[in-house]
This record gives sequence, structure tokens and C-alpha cells, in this order.
Amino acid sequence: GIYPVVSMTYATAELTPNTYYKWGEIAALSITLAEPADVTITNEYCFEFTSGETATELTVPGDIKWAQEPSIEAGKTYQVSILHGIGVICGA
Repeated sequence: GIYPVVSMTYATAELTPNTYYKWGEIAALSITLAEPADVTITNEYCFEFTSGETATELTVPGDIKWAQEPSIEAGKTYQVSILHGIGVICGA
């Protein structure tokens, strides 16, 4: 799908589905997920952040099941997708 991109600066955010949230370099990031307005469609939560000289401390809801447990490293940019409670994270 085509998601609007929202540039972010705050270290704490509630994400709405089907929007791509983009942070630059950030030391700590705490994410919560808003309830979707329409449960009859697929609702994906997407975001991106850059980990600086020190690895970003990422906090997400505890009920997210990860395809692979995240290990945030310094100096990488990460993209995250959460769909139906399953999270996928990739850093490069």
C-alpha cells in the first residue's frame, strides 16, 4: 500500500496504522500502538529510526512477537513493521 510519511522528533509516540513514521538519529524511542479505526482492513504499523554512536534503546508493547528478537546496534538505520502482533525489524 501507499502510506503517508510522517517525520518525527519526539522520543515517545503512539503510532496509528498504515502510516510510515520516520525518525532521524535518536538515543531512545518508546512506541505504543493506537487502536485501528477500521478493523475490517489490514492494519500495519511501520517506522524507521537511526541508531547513533550509542545503540538506540527501543521500547515497544510487550505483547509484540518478533520474527527474530531485535538487537539494536550503533550506527545503523532500522525499519520496523508490525502486523497482527508480529514484528519484523531490519537494520543496515
